[in-house]
Amino acid sequence: MSEQIVNQSAGGTVQTDVIRCCIRPSFTCGRDLFSIACRAELNRSDGRSTKKMTQVARSSQLDSTYDYIHKKLSRGELEPGQKLSRRKLAEEIGVSPALVQHALGQLEKAGLVECRAQSGTYVRELTAEEFANLCDLRELIEPYAAARAAERITKSQLKILENSCRRYHNLETKIPQIESAKEVWKLHRELIDEERVFHGTILSAAGNQLLTSLIDSLRLLSQVSHDFAMGSLPRDMNVASEHQRIVDALKLHDPERARTSMLEHIMSGREVLKQRLLENSIPTVSE
Repeated sequence: MSEQIVNQSAGGTVQTDVIRCCIRPSFTCGRDLFSIACRAELNRSDGRSTKKMTQVARSSQLDSTYDYIHKKLSRGELEPGQKLSRRKLAEEIGVSPALVQHALGQLEKAGLVECRAQSGTYVRELTAEEFANLCDLRELIEPYAAARAAERITKSQLKILENSCRRYHNLETKIPQIESAKEVWKLHRELIDEERVFHGTILSAAGNQLLTSLIDSLRLLSQVSHDFAMGSLPRDMNVASEHQRIVDALKLHDPERARTSMLEHIMSGREVLKQRLLENSIPTVSE
């Protein structure tokens, strides 16, 4: 299609036929460029989202790997001084050995394992002196938690503690009958589980998450003795009765009595384990 365009000039009016520019193709071109730009931005956005999702997935895997190893430590499934195999742990968890190594690095920072040059990673062993220092902290913190729990504990939490005391007593009655090291180690793990239930419930009743995290770490670090794995358990264990005295104080909602009972419980355990560490010739820092 042509269009007449009138131009004014010195000689008069001149008519010129020009080819009309079609706007539609130009608009289509611009629209296509815009679409391309949008797709490119979407691709970049998808790339960023994919990268972020990958990072989140890796972070989740790392957390799961850390939690898996941490749980094995807290349940006593890994002995103090035991060498840890990255490959074996990776197969158990279903992740890469590199991810296991990263998790072990975090556990080392928490003081639960130690990496030895040209040797590998081992479950941390505390010396008798280090164990004593941990007990000092527990004697300061856990009685406070028990006193705080006495003011806040619920009937359902008291029921959990009563059942725990009963189970612990039943486990203690099995000690004289145990002969093999395998049976000793199994019972040891069950006792650790019950300790976690008992003290964990009191910490929950105390209602202080920071306190809970701190004491959990201290209790896990204090699980350092070889004596259970070496084929013996104290024949005169009376932990269940100590637990029951703490529960009795909590039932009365008596903070001072709960504080005193918890302190006596920790001090008693400290002396027993300290003696057994010395009997098993675990060196102190000064040595």
